[in-house]
Amino acid sequence: MAFLHKGKIIKTVSFFGFGKSNRAVFNYLKKHYPDLSFTVRLTKKECNLPTCARIFEGEDAFRDFYEDAVFVSPSVRRDKPIFRGALLSSDAELFFEKNTEKVFAVTGSDGKSTTTFLAAELLKSENGNSYAIGNIGVPFTEALDYRKPCAFSAELSSFQLMDFAPKTERAIITNISPNHLDWHLSMEEYIGAKENVLKNTREPVFFLDGINQALLKKYPTKALASLLLSEKEIRKYAADIYVYVKDGSVYANGEKLLSLSDVTRREEYNLKNFLSAIALCYGSFDKRELKRIAKSFSGLPHRFELVRELDGTKIFNSSIDSSPQRTLATLSAQKKPYVLLMGGRTKMKNYEILRDIIEKNAHALVLTGENRLEIYDKITPVSTPVFVEENFKSAVERTFSLSKGKCDFIFSPASVSFDAFENFEQRGEAFSAAVKLLK
Repeated sequence: MAFLHKGKIIKTVSFFGFGKSNRAVFNYLKKHYPDLSFTVRLTKKECNLPTCARIFEGEDAFRDFYEDAVFVSPSVRRDKPIFRGALLSSDAELFFEKNTEKVFAVTGSDGKSTTTFLAAELLKSENGNSYAIGNIGVPFTEALDYRKPCAFSAELSSFQLMDFAPKTERAIITNISPNHLDWHLSMEEYIGAKENVLKNTREPVFFLDGINQALLKKYPTKALASLLLSEKEIRKYAADIYVYVKDGSVYANGEKLLSLSDVTRREEYNLKNFLSAIALCYGSFDKRELKRIAKSFSGLPHRFELVRELDGTKIFNSSIDSSPQRTLATLSAQKKPYVLLMGGRTKMKNYEILRDIIEKNAHALVLTGENRLEIYDKITPVSTPVFVEENFKSAVERTFSLSKGKCDFIFSPASVSFDAFENFEQRGEAFSAAVKLLK
């Protein structure tokens, strides 16, 4: 069977980078189109490469791209001169071209994974099979072979949205704040990538925040959600569905859905995620299941996850906090003092937004990672004691010694992981492993 992609018959395929998403594309194509010829192009050596593919590494990876289609890792910009003239694609683009099931898409600067997970749980109540896929950790093309019929809840990053507008049933932008500006050329480019999720959806959905309010004027909105606006205030905006909080309960279009006391994770950011998921899926789930889902959800791994309680100190892993804004949201939800561990690699330089909350609530601050001295320069002077540790394990030990028996220990890096780890999940697992060795 011929492989038709983007209107072209494809006989040869290459992969620029061979991480999780491109491995999923390879596995799918190998299974369904066994006559294809494969090439893998790598700027650095990787393990477990397919034996049936030609391999070009190092400088050879940049040789002329003669293949009919090139699948590019999401983190690689496509405006590189080396790609000129090549048919470029991705895991996400292949999925949306081949998929025949309903997709409820999620993007935003924060809360994407939790909103995607909760949406999948809601959709399951009425659709039988539903799956959380995409940037949440399940590659898109892997899901093409999932049991049908079903509904998909799909997390999309600005990297994935940069070059295409996916066709979806509904799509939500949860929020937009400065992010990934080490990769995007400008804030305008970043917003434009996020906006692509709305351009080819049947029903746009928004959680109301500053930048989202500007986008509302451009799209016929299906649903809106807000944690702070009253019913009267949210109805000033044009939409069919309004999800909001009134008198300690969640409402949709005047109907009480559940009490906030039924929600296990009631931090402000988690309530925003829950309202976003309801707005995204409203009309496509069994309302009777809301309370069960709200009570049973205790959070995703590496998102303010309680790892251990030792000698009176609770130790929390929030490795997902890869920007100062995410760390600020995590710290703003805390009602008790804590010792904070931060650091990694810089993707944004606005660490000074954390100065006030650290000075007010942190018993001490420990900095580690490649950008430890950069953060130190941005945060100080503060009255909070600040310690710098080059070694990650030593930083964990120092943070615990400062918090032991006094207050909580929070790992919220405010930085990406690429100085020492492949992703925030690997970093979070390394943190949890180091915590389990504490005595």
